[in-house]
Amino acid sequence: MAAQYLREPRTSHGLANPRDSQLRLVLVGKTGAGKSATGNSILREEVFPSSFSAVSITKHCEKGSSTWKGREVVIVDTPGLFDTEVPDSETLKEITRCMVLTSPGPHALLLVIPVGRYTLEDQKATEKILTMFGERAREHIILLFTWKDDLKGMDFRDYLKHAPTAIRELIREFRDRYCVFNNKATGAEQENQREQLLALVQDVVDKCNGRYYTNSLYQKTEEEIQKQIQVLQEYYRAELERVKAQIKQELEEEIRKLKDELEQQKRKRHQDRECRRPKKMTPSFLSLSLEKISPLDSF
Repeated sequence: MAAQYLREPRTSHGLANPRDSQLRLVLVGKTGAGKSATGNSILREEVFPSSFSAVSITKHCEKGSSTWKGREVVIVDTPGLFDTEVPDSETLKEITRCMVLTSPGPHALLLVIPVGRYTLEDQKATEKILTMFGERAREHIILLFTWKDDLKGMDFRDYLKHAPTAIRELIREFRDRYCVFNNKATGAEQENQREQLLALVQDVVDKCNGRYYTNSLYQKTEEEIQKQIQVLQEYYRAELERVKAQIKQELEEEIRKLKDELEQQKRKRHQDRECRRPKKMTPSFLSLSLEKISPLDSF
């Protein structure tokens, strides 16, 4: 996959995309490496199902989110996509789902490796990851070693002095971009390792001038997402206009009824005043009344 680096896209209205403030991270690695537990440690809550098992507990890519220094941290947990026995077709299917969840692209790929275990099969899985994401993904990969508690208090740098050659070569290949996690940690220890990792992610972002990793598949995925967003925007815009027209019609009908009622009340008040007003004697009526009076009546 040809990889490119892009800045966060803007919306169709030219405004900054809400995803500008996100840090999007993808957990990758073999089954049993501790990806889900690591995701939960970063999120500081149990979002992803996690247990020690040789069979992948995570069946599909899942997303969780948290905040760090006012930014949304999006974590995508993946199943054992890169196990050598997993068919490429299944891997590609879940990678596509991962792309939808992290579109327009992740800021970092966290390659999860258990301390003390990096077999030939693990090396092949790493090669599969690099093949799937492309060579340019290397600049966004951070090594995340789990099972720190198995070191029994030994400093990780002391461990590296006697670690398998493949581990030391891996660290050199990724320019010492690594963190070590104890996923059983709580409190200050959990917070410190989380802070160390996210600071390292931010360092990767800064060195890439704020740009995230993407490739042709990510771009196609983002294009499809934007098309769907546009369809939804047009639908809701039309729906809003329909509701506004309906409300306007209902208000106009209510106003018309109120006007009719006021006019009826006005006419009724006018009729009531007319009925209560004393009748005036007209000149013709007066003449008629005088004629009826006899001359003798005046004496």
